[in-house]
Amino acid sequence: MALSPSRATPGTQSPLRVLAVTGDMPSHPVAVAKLALCLADAGHHVTIAAPEGEAFRIAEQAVAGSASPISVVPAGQTSTKVQLNVHGSTDVNSWRQMVRQLLHPIPECVADAADMTAPMFEPLLALMRVDPPPDVVVLSHYMWSVAGDAAEVAGIPAVSFVHLPYDPALFLGEESAWRYPSMLPSFPHVAAYPLVPSAGLQGWRQLWWKWVDSKISAAAWARAARRQNALRVSRGLPPTSKGGWAGFLASHPAVVLGGPPFGPPAPVPPLAVVVGAVEPKSVEKLPADLAAWLQENSAGVMFISMGTGMTLNAEEARELAGGLGRRIAGETNQPKLLWALRASEQERLQGVLKEELGAPDEATTPGAISFCGGRVRIESYVPQRAVLNSGQVSVFISHMGFGACTEGVSAGVRFVAYPGGFDQEFNASRAVEAGFAVRAPMGLAGIEGVIREALADMQLAEGARRARCQLNAAGGSRAAVEAVERFAALGREGAQALILPFGGHGHSHQQEGSTGAEATKHVGASSFAAAAAAAAAGLWRRRRARLAGLRAAWASAAVSPVAAATREGSALGRRYGVFR
Repeated sequence: MALSPSRATPGTQSPLRVLAVTGDMPSHPVAVAKLALCLADAGHHVTIAAPEGEAFRIAEQAVAGSASPISVVPAGQTSTKVQLNVHGSTDVNSWRQMVRQLLHPIPECVADAADMTAPMFEPLLALMRVDPPPDVVVLSHYMWSVAGDAAEVAGIPAVSFVHLPYDPALFLGEESAWRYPSMLPSFPHVAAYPLVPSAGLQGWRQLWWKWVDSKISAAAWARAARRQNALRVSRGLPPTSKGGWAGFLASHPAVVLGGPPFGPPAPVPPLAVVVGAVEPKSVEKLPADLAAWLQENSAGVMFISMGTGMTLNAEEARELAGGLGRRIAGETNQPKLLWALRASEQERLQGVLKEELGAPDEATTPGAISFCGGRVRIESYVPQRAVLNSGQVSVFISHMGFGACTEGVSAGVRFVAYPGGFDQEFNASRAVEAGFAVRAPMGLAGIEGVIREALADMQLAEGARRARCQLNAAGGSRAAVEAVERFAALGREGAQALILPFGGHGHSHQQEGSTGAEATKHVGASSFAAAAAAAAAGLWRRRRARLAGLRAAWASAAVSPVAAATREGSALGRRYGVFR
């Protein structure tokens, strides 16, 4: 039985009981903790459920010392052997990478994640059956299968927190949105295509590749959905025809990061709200020694962070250590170098580092290695958001994971992009188009020259300022909290009435064994359901008619298209009280 919406009415003094669920990919507890902190700051009671081990430790560290108390509880274990985000840099235009991704496409990776997190089902279900139960479950997109199914069994409203850039194809279906830039294509080079197709034959070729990619992706999502249905049956749930992860997103409430500058204004269905970035008010404090180093005799800092999974080969490390460390940072009138490098990577690359930077300085701070008379500093853990907001970062050399992207854009810094897999190529391409990033060369060969040009490029600095304005215009943390509150009030059955009657991924969005009327009659007001469906269809027609105008506005203005897209995307929801 679904929980009564009366428990979670926005604007009252009654706080929500929120269960936030994260997976074991190291960056995900950090992302979920950000939203948890925002919800707690708004007065809600938040518990984070994390798998035992490293993810649990990261979640605890991410909320430690927060002004609003947040509990972190273990939720079983996963069967993960190697994280999906462990990889090196990739050339998306190579045939080798295309064949590799076709043999194991993104939907299969998503299904693999569902299998690896499956052991958490019973522990999560137990957390949802406590007395009193949670009012709403907020789940990382990575946990859509296990946490989404557990919430369905428990009858609790569930809201996906998609800490990836908004991709219309995942919410409206490949057939409806194939012309938009694709975040997770089957052909990796499609992610690098421009927002507006190139002129002439090249543009037609790009459109052809995108169309073919949409067909292959839809078929891959359908195959992955069959694997998910096997899990659902094992959990006592009926199979669904909603198309796996993409179908789940299209038929369940979601808070999604992204929007401009990480893509053009695009149609947003009533069950999704695009919020830009979610960054809590509190920022982890810089350690005193690091804060002093950033300020000391500083002409700025070059900051390298390649995330929790990307690995560098010896030649790439040599280009960074020699070009940026020994040469650029070695000049007193140039920025110093701060490099966040995992302890395991430091050990693996220690020979290269010693060859390029020499022996470490004698006076080395615990947890950090200093070279070149203190001009180069390498640390296994760096409070990334605090460093980016220190005002000392001249350029950010990043793998373009979306957490790094939103933190860097929120801080208004310039990027040099060196993407790896998954969404990173899409993020890098959009960042370059938006004017706040330049690309590093493959293999990082000649990265020194690229960095010197980026440091002197005032247009890049202006692009970073403009991107920050665009990202902030989407509403951010406040919009995310309000969306969770209103989706909780709407409940599972109320959300069912707002599923759009089109799009999808080659599958019906109706419940198995139910007609459209049966799927919505439980809302309690058939006129409401009919009006919602009619309004949704009308909204879609209006959006398509206005699409050309929005694209033109996006090309010529900085912020106004963002506001326009936000108004359009939530218009239907506001009509029925889902959004303010």
